[in-house]
Amino acid sequence: MRENDSGREISWRGQGTLKQSATLLISLSPRGTIREVCRLITQNVDGLHTKAGSTLLTELHGCGHRVRCMQCNEVTSREEHQLTLEKLNAEWMKVNVPGEIAPDGDVEIQEGAHESFVLAPCKKCGGILKTDVVFFGDNVIQSEVDKCYEKLDECSGVSCTGIVTDSVFRIPIRLLRQSTGKTCAYSKHWSYSGR
Repeated sequence: MRENDSGREISWRGQGTLKQSATLLISLSPRGTIREVCRLITQNVDGLHTKAGSTLLTELHGCGHRVRCMQCNEVTSREEHQLTLEKLNAEWMKVNVPGEIAPDGDVEIQEGAHESFVLAPCKKCGGILKTDVVFFGDNVIQSEVDKCYEKLDECSGVSCTGIVTDSVFRIPIRLLRQSTGKTCAYSKHWSYSGR
């Protein structure tokens, strides 16, 4: 992202849809059946937990519906950013008709078309903008991790589902280490039962 403009020049508007798990989790939220649920921490970047109605939410890996400045960390909605790009590139869009959209959001464009595409800088500092998503090799924003640990310390119980990546997996491991009550943990690969 930092070294190659063409990686930032063409973007894709997400077309995610709600899955059963997102609506199930919202049904367990404070207005649902389990009133003690205090926070949902997700590694998903599709914004579907928000779409399902989750309000007490930390998106640990960010969200594709936001754009973040790589210099000052200013956050803007992806929708607002898209409108800015469309205004800056109105003539470009008339000449450069994109091809078919692939399932991963990639779009074929004419060779060299990206060279005349105008990038929108950060409105606050003029820095480079990128989708507010933690890509492989990037670090999770430390303040988000700290916020997760603070919220976990306030909880009397935790349920962890669908943990896939190490950045989120460390959260239940920490909870197991600091547990003060009866603890049971199960994974496809390991299990723990203790005090």
